[in-house]
Amino acid sequence: MSANTTYFQKNLTLPTQFAVPPTLAVFLLIADLAGVFISVGFVLWMQFNVPIQQFNPFVSGIVLSGLIGLYIFDGYRSQLQFAAVWTRFRFIISLVIVSVVSAAFIYLSNIWEKNWQLSQGILLASLGIFPLWAILTRFLAVIHIKNSPLLYNVTVTTQAPNLEEKSPDAYEKIWYKVPLNLINDNWFVLAKGFKLNSSQFHFICKRVLDVIAASLLLVVLSPLMVLAGIAVKFNSPGSILYSQVRSGYNGQTFRVYKFRSMYQDAERLGARWAMEHDPRVTSVGKFLRLTRIDELPQLVNVLNGEMSLIGPRPERPEFDVKLSEAIPYYKMRYSIKPGITGWAQVMYPYGASVDDAREKLSYDLYYIKHYSLVLDLVIALKTIRVVLLGKGR
Repeated sequence: MSANTTYFQKNLTLPTQFAVPPTLAVFLLIADLAGVFISVGFVLWMQFNVPIQQFNPFVSGIVLSGLIGLYIFDGYRSQLQFAAVWTRFRFIISLVIVSVVSAAFIYLSNIWEKNWQLSQGILLASLGIFPLWAILTRFLAVIHIKNSPLLYNVTVTTQAPNLEEKSPDAYEKIWYKVPLNLINDNWFVLAKGFKLNSSQFHFICKRVLDVIAASLLLVVLSPLMVLAGIAVKFNSPGSILYSQVRSGYNGQTFRVYKFRSMYQDAERLGARWAMEHDPRVTSVGKFLRLTRIDELPQLVNVLNGEMSLIGPRPERPEFDVKLSEAIPYYKMRYSIKPGITGWAQVMYPYGASVDDAREKLSYDLYYIKHYSLVLDLVIALKTIRVVLLGKGR
């Protein structure tokens, strides 16, 4: 063991959980791409002695769909419980589902009749070979994690002092959130990052991208929004949309718009956090919340400059008073514009307590500190996954 290697431990009851740098997810993606083309090329060569250069571009679309499927089923997480039995089982199941769906799409349509590579069963045979390759690469990843230093000379082990006592930076690199118990006022001044707070260039670039993306999404999703409005109207008496005062950039309040998901006058007794199986939520509202369709009207807030597509979720002022008293640096989450989705929303389940708000703040501060276009893209992809898997509220 080298003298400059640092060992940390997280207080977990599951010693088989290893935090993995995002670069490993990129490695797995590249390995899967190579695996698909190698498996298809192998079948072509074995059955027809055809070189890979004659690989039909159409098959690339099927390959891309398969990789998206693996992503949706959590095949490229930046934090993986590699050693957990359920994780390995889930990955195998995801491979089976992706393979079956791809094969069904090909052979139940007319596509296979027009493509000799598909009609000869080449892709189907390749779908049988690829899972072996994917499992092998992940097995090698397990070996790499358990036997190699991670994250710039930091090794995770279950036989060392607490990580929280060592370094906020190391904590961030491993768990992608800021440890609130380790930071102080000086940290906000001395820590690197905070591009949206310190760089007008990044602030303007994010605003331009917000306007372009929100405009496109409004056009593309307008039919879905019309259907959602009709469903809300016929499901229960009341308005289609409702507005609510929320805290925004630098603490300024604004009205956020949503599709109504609760019964009319559901909060006549006062504001309170939503809860699981909330009786105030309508049947259509449950679906809208699950798929986050109820948030789509906030694209208007983005165009108005009150929100961003990605950022900390805006909270109600009456809740902010309580949370700012209980949680240190809580108001720092409003040092940037709030968002429709955010790092905390894709990394932490929906919560309705002070402890949940404290945990989400640690993720919000991580986003504020480490903001980049790449991180925004990661959050957007994770949000799509949350929606497709029905992991909304």
